[in-house]
Amino acid sequence: MKITAFLFCLLTLTHAISLPRKQLAGLPSEFGMHRLPDPSVGALTEQGAFIYIDLVPSADRVDGSEWSTALIVDSSELFAFAIFSPLFDSLDFTLTNPSGQIVPMVGTNSFYPVGDEELPCQIYTLENPAVGSWVLSAQSKSGAILDTDALTPQGAVITFNQSPIKAWAHLMTYHLTTGDQVGLVARITTDSEIVEGVVPKAVPEVVFQAYMEVLTPAGTQLSVPMHDDGLHSDELANDGIYGGSIAASEVGTYTATATLKGKTAEGVEFMRTTEHVLPVVTNEIDFLGTAFMTTEESSHATIQFPVETPELPENSLFRAYAEIYGTDASGQEVAICWLSSMVNPTTVNSQLVVSLSLDLSWVVKAGAKAPFTAKNVYIQDAHVHIPLDTLDSVVITTTAAQNRKFSQLPTIADLEITREMRVGRYPAGFNLTRSNAAAPTLMMVHGYCSDGNPFEAQTGQFSDAVYYDNPKANMNNQDFAEEVAALAEANNMEAFSVIGHSQGGIIGLHLYNYYFTAMDKTEATGRKIQTLGTPFLGCTGAGSSANLIKIFGYGCGTNTDLTVDGSRLWLAGITAEARSQVYFYTTTYKTGNLFGDYCNMAVNMVLEWPNDGVTELEYSKLPKGNNMGNVEKWCHTSDMGYPAQYTDKSRNTQMNGFAAR
Repeated sequence: MKITAFLFCLLTLTHAISLPRKQLAGLPSEFGMHRLPDPSVGALTEQGAFIYIDLVPSADRVDGSEWSTALIVDSSELFAFAIFSPLFDSLDFTLTNPSGQIVPMVGTNSFYPVGDEELPCQIYTLENPAVGSWVLSAQSKSGAILDTDALTPQGAVITFNQSPIKAWAHLMTYHLTTGDQVGLVARITTDSEIVEGVVPKAVPEVVFQAYMEVLTPAGTQLSVPMHDDGLHSDELANDGIYGGSIAASEVGTYTATATLKGKTAEGVEFMRTTEHVLPVVTNEIDFLGTAFMTTEESSHATIQFPVETPELPENSLFRAYAEIYGTDASGQEVAICWLSSMVNPTTVNSQLVVSLSLDLSWVVKAGAKAPFTAKNVYIQDAHVHIPLDTLDSVVITTTAAQNRKFSQLPTIADLEITREMRVGRYPAGFNLTRSNAAAPTLMMVHGYCSDGNPFEAQTGQFSDAVYYDNPKANMNNQDFAEEVAALAEANNMEAFSVIGHSQGGIIGLHLYNYYFTAMDKTEATGRKIQTLGTPFLGCTGAGSSANLIKIFGYGCGTNTDLTVDGSRLWLAGITAEARSQVYFYTTTYKTGNLFGDYCNMAVNMVLEWPNDGVTELEYSKLPKGNNMGNVEKWCHTSDMGYPAQYTDKSRNTQMNGFAAR
């Protein structure tokens, strides 16, 4: 039971639905979950390099093209490299070892998956290689005339060193708006320093060249020096930490590669790079630095934050967040709760504001009175989650009548927290009863850039199901969730749960977290959201994927919600209660060495181990979600080392049986 992609497009064009928004709130103990993350949480760790292939006119052949690069081998244990180029069949490659001898190149066909797209490559491995500078060169084949101006760069080489030397780098800032300085902060560290949640120590005085290569949204290539002078967001001068930035002059997706070249104290040269995605948006909204309260009813108040919007497109959507503090009976500041919701600016008394609803039960529980303060206030773009403006602290203006009202509220410290306090009141007309018992109750959602819904081919394994099917779709979480909600409405789904593959699992969680839908009407005994191979914490290979997509000129495009940075910014809005409704399943190859076993050989050169060929195991574990365990010898999709995870009949039958109806 489904609506075809064509008909679904017509549906969304002619019948745009308005999703009723939840007014989210929670305990002060949850503040840390929802504050904007520091960019260091999105840091990438790499032990290889990404090198562009930029052909130039041949020095000794008319109409010929050539290129060469140094491949720095810093470990005698294992070295591997992959060549990606849409011009591969028109080029002859030569590999020369540090002694100047040409080495035979025997490659293995592989590909890098981008959704269900396959970007082809050749992989070459060197067992026990000589440490030093190897040279990889390319020359156009005789008679091949290449239009290199139409494709810049013309390919890439990804290397891997089995070595303890690591690059660790992150975005300089998450305030990625036009006119801002945006860039990277990078350092060289070692295996022993890499600990989850800890910023590793930099190894000082080993890097002799640091620079950042940037591909702008318009396709312009820029090379920018990175500095260790204490003046480029790099902490202290000469501490081994390097920073580099550019002025973001256009809206769109930038890719930035930090390159660090150096020599260890033992005299071994190395080269490391990290690849990052930077979505730059227009700064559409700014706080004016004030706040006031309205109380039109006895049980709720509304906190209004005046804003200005120099370039506000019609129906712009944002996510707002604030932590609310009051004063206790002794005059001391007391934390009340946090508030969050999807918001549109509205006009109140001729002033443009964004509003958050406060259930006064939170004030009663905290025993709070006026004056009130909002802290750690921020507003995000709802589609790429970039923070647009923040307020550290602002006093909430209240009237004398409001203050008298708050002074008369009781204090009930052990007040039970209700669902209404957590998500707000059900919207008018939201009927919890069902009129059609035969309506479908299971929504099957595929992921990013899928050829179709992979669950649909698993005949007879899912009952009462609707299959979301939008081939080659590349959407941010918000737009994707709106489409799924529209499909549910079109199929008269009066109550449904979600089973999602890859990004599809994220979409189920996003929809349940922010909006009142038929997901809220399922029975409490079942699972509302079940996921398979879902990268809740992003994918460390997103930057490499973005670079390769631009090189090949096909694929579904970059999805910034699936980067490590994008996922952390998105996750800041997801409540503990919503996460508790997620039951996530993962798979991997049979764990072993780099080429001892894998789902995809090229992916294992880029992603952290173990992985399913697309999603890394550690990045698929949703904090405060329900981990249903990892099963080996299953991969993310087809054409990999083991069967596609969504073809596991036993697991599919289990998910179908546990789904909330």
